[in-house]
Amino acid sequence: MEQIEDTTLPRYVIQAHTWGGFTHFDLMFEVAGWERLRTFQLPQEPTQAAVKNGISLREIAPHRRQYLDYEGPVSEGRGEVKIWDTGRIRTLQHAARLVEFELLSKQGRKHA
Repeated sequence: MEQIEDTTLPRYVIQAHTWGGFTHFDLMFEVAGWERLRTFQLPQEPTQAAVKNGISLREIAPHRRQYLDYEGPVSEGRGEVKIWDTGRIRTLQHAARLVEFELLSKQGRKHA
């Protein structure tokens, strides 16, 4: 059965960011009223994330919206990014220190 995308929901992207021989993952998503993307660094590869019990993410500086679709070199020699996953995000709770959400992957990846 083909999944129908709910285009009313905000977009998200998970990017693999390789720099200096190491790779980490960044989760970025749209927030209504924000000019930039709310951005978190994941502590491990998303497939290993303990989604059921929640994971502690480190919030970093908001990123430009272009990163929703961008793959390639990062400015000022800060490595390269590739899209690991993308889709829509359903926010269940959004506060300063707690964000609870469901990711609806376009690639069919399972996050819950």
